[in-house]
Amino acid sequence: MHNADIRDIPAATAGEVYTRILWLILGTLFAAATVFRLNWFGDYTFPINDGALFVVIAEAIIVNGMVPPTEYAFNGEVLPLGYPPLALWIAALISKLTGIDAVLVATWYPFTMNLVFMAGFIALLRAMRLPWLVLIVAAAIFMFQDRTFKFLIMGGGITRGTGAVFAIWAWVSAVRMMDDPRASRILATLTLCGLTILSHLEFGITAATGITLIVMLSNRSPVERFKLLFTVGAGAFLIILPWLYWVLSAHGLDPFRSASETSGWCAACSARKVLEFGLFPWYIMIPAVLGVIELTRQKQYFWILLALAIWFITPRHAPSPLVIPNSLLAAYGVLMLFRLLGEGTAAWARPTDGRQITLLSTPVSTAAFLALFAATITTLGATREMAERTGMETLPREIREVMAWVDTNIEPNSRFVIFTGEPWATDETAEWFPYLTSSLGLSTAQGLEWAGPGVFVEKLGQLSILTSTAACTGLVENTLEAFPTAEYLFAVRLND
Repeated sequence: MHNADIRDIPAATAGEVYTRILWLILGTLFAAATVFRLNWFGDYTFPINDGALFVVIAEAIIVNGMVPPTEYAFNGEVLPLGYPPLALWIAALISKLTGIDAVLVATWYPFTMNLVFMAGFIALLRAMRLPWLVLIVAAAIFMFQDRTFKFLIMGGGITRGTGAVFAIWAWVSAVRMMDDPRASRILATLTLCGLTILSHLEFGITAATGITLIVMLSNRSPVERFKLLFTVGAGAFLIILPWLYWVLSAHGLDPFRSASETSGWCAACSARKVLEFGLFPWYIMIPAVLGVIELTRQKQYFWILLALAIWFITPRHAPSPLVIPNSLLAAYGVLMLFRLLGEGTAAWARPTDGRQITLLSTPVSTAAFLALFAATITTLGATREMAERTGMETLPREIREVMAWVDTNIEPNSRFVIFTGEPWATDETAEWFPYLTSSLGLSTAQGLEWAGPGVFVEKLGQLSILTSTAACTGLVENTLEAFPTAEYLFAVRLND
């Protein structure tokens, strides 16, 4: 990491003490963001929302002598292990070495990875030598956005959270590589890119997208850029090649064809969301748009292009990695907004990089004020956003107790339909039911994303019939229409 750039602080106040205070502000933000995340845990001994499927896979890896199996059993099905296995293997290793139950690993491992993700964001901005004020405001916005952690600290964050960590540190390495393309930095970049793909496929695409932009927008010659890009790409491919061979030799292309059905790619849909400012959460929309204007004015296009590329290439997955460029765009927008308030139209005369703003008597007090302002606005917006949407619930203890009763008193392999009214992706009850009981969840979709072409889509069709009503009247009829072989209905949150 580069040493602090004292030139970012006016000469009258320059000095090591101020640099340390600025780091203290970052540390305070980091600590507050950590507490903010802990607030969303409903039970410190059970994962937020999902993770049952990954717990099953981690346990299967342990049983198989720490070698990922080609298949695993879940919910009465023998499913191909098409998931990139690295993060699941790490979770299995932690469980095996420590003796900690895999469920508890799924509770805290994603949370820990998210803290490393936050540290990676700071490291990325320092590697890019951004001014201190830009870094602090961007960090305040990044750390408290809901999408920075919403899908990353829950149980399913075993893979997503690990992929996020490797991706952002791959970008850090790529920036350093373009500063000095020595062999060690090239090796680090291609290794981190490969490890990202082996952890989470979509974050792997995100990592490759960011590295490509970092290289192509550098000031090095076209030939040198091509050589570096080719080397990193070829090296990353060699790292993932054993996994590809392992999956293809066991299952062919079927798992990947099946997974592509859930990717959410739709050019028209993505374009519509961009036009509707779907790129930005509503609570940072104004500063983010101002940031786009400001950086376009400065002819600095990296963060804008990165946001657009992420959204169009991986639309379903996009909101999580989009927090990285969005935080920078919003930070520049916040700084520009305060310049406009203080200077009026004269603010447009010079580009905004944070060094022109002196709201208070010293740069440090200005940084502290802007950090508090950005963190507060983002926290309030994120809290409201999280309150209005599902997806961060922990399976309640009382429902787990009912499932324990089912496990004890109902004949194994009995066929249940689980109804909660929630979308399949955030239906923690349906996912955990097969793991916590010895019965089958006919309405459980998790695991089928890689089961083969058409399997997952067929399950979604059945679920659309099931969830067409949330009232008692008609639910039994819908259940039998969607799942004719059902024997029991496990219903939660019914309407009268």
